[in-house]
Amino acid sequence: MSKELYEKAIAFTKAKIKESIGIDYYIVQLVAGIEDLDTISNKMIKRLRDWYELHLPEFSRQVTDHKVFLRELKHNKQELMKKNNISISMGADFSDEELKSLNNLRNSTLDIFSFKDIQLEELDKLMNKHYPNMTTLAGSLIGGKLLKLAGSMKKLIEFPASTIQLLGAEKALFRHLKTGKKCPKYGILLGHPFVAESKDKSKAARKLADKISIAEKVDYFKGEFIGDELKSQLK
Repeated sequence: MSKELYEKAIAFTKAKIKESIGIDYYIVQLVAGIEDLDTISNKMIKRLRDWYELHLPEFSRQVTDHKVFLRELKHNKQELMKKNNISISMGADFSDEELKSLNNLRNSTLDIFSFKDIQLEELDKLMNKHYPNMTTLAGSLIGGKLLKLAGSMKKLIEFPASTIQLLGAEKALFRHLKTGKKCPKYGILLGHPFVAESKDKSKAARKLADKISIAEKVDYFKGEFIGDELKSQLK
């Protein structure tokens, strides 16, 4: 290989690497990390609750918010019973060693929740900075997940609204194609309040996908901010 050809090959490779490590790649990795943290935190909080219900089951069942549950576990059994009007508990008393192990798991779970919050804040900043229109409509997390499912914004803007509507429902769509089962009407857009709170979720998901399709293209081609205008059209 000639020196000139070698240098061109190196330059081409560097350009491709630089292209792949753009903001989209960073957002995709950030979203993937948040999803991993979700999986880990859900498993840890389930294990913690299962364990604590041997000690004070009434409190665990009474406090459904995981973050509140974690914060309140800094109190001992008697304090929690008094604070939450629990007169009698069916739970067993734990030894100091058992309580120490339980508290270690609590602290580790709190760390995971805190780290996830930090990552969500970072995602929100990036999405609002680079894709403000889509973020105004979809929210930073759903917007980031759409980008992750597509692979990049360049690929996402090539999808029709009907495809955006179904992103995240690939398994259900595959079952439909393979077995003839009911075709899914929405994917991760179900997590959006506009869809989740609608009586006709399919229609709402279609309408939201239409607006997101417009917003993402404006963001990609660096157009003006029209997010609020598009959002008002959802009402």
